[in-house]
Amino acid sequence: MSEESNDSMTTTKADVQLMRNEFALMRKDMHSAFTELKRQLVWYMLAFALAQVVLEVGLIHALR
Repeated sequence: MSEESNDSMTTTKADVQLMRNEFALMRKDMHSAFTELKRQLVWYMLAFALAQVVLEVGLIHALR
């Protein structure tokens, strides 16, 4: 291998810092996505629970 090709494969401190910054941004994005997903799941669970209660009340009322 030539010396020139060795230089192109050298990782600098700036490269490492750039990768750390990119990983930090990805982690922040993932955290935001999971937070939004959890929020949506809570709303779906509440809506399902409410629908179940309405169905049960309706059935009880219909069977009287």
